[in-house]
Amino acid sequence: MAKADPTKKIAKIEQTNESLEETARYIANAGDDDTRQKIAKKFINYYFGIMILIIVGVPAYNFAMYNDNKPTVYVSIREAILTYSAVAGPTFGLVVAYYFKEKNK
Repeated sequence: MAKADPTKKIAKIEQTNESLEETARYIANAGDDDTRQKIAKKFINYYFGIMILIIVGVPAYNFAMYNDNKPTVYVSIREAILTYSAVAGPTFGLVVAYYFKEKNK
């Protein structure tokens, strides 16, 4: 029975270690991508959900406040959307940029 060459065993162990490191790196990056995707999807859903709420809610508010006898305060849809976009738009841009950032590090 021939004795195995120790250099071959060492080479096999090093190859296994490299494979484990690559696997660990892949798993870590996969979790990061999943988290990034979940955050981006939630934020985009909330952003557009609030936008739809403004588009529907402002006319409903104006209709509910309509009164011939008293002066009432009306809200402009345009102004409401512009204000919301100015406040939430930069954050929306950051989240979308984070989601689409380069995955190669």
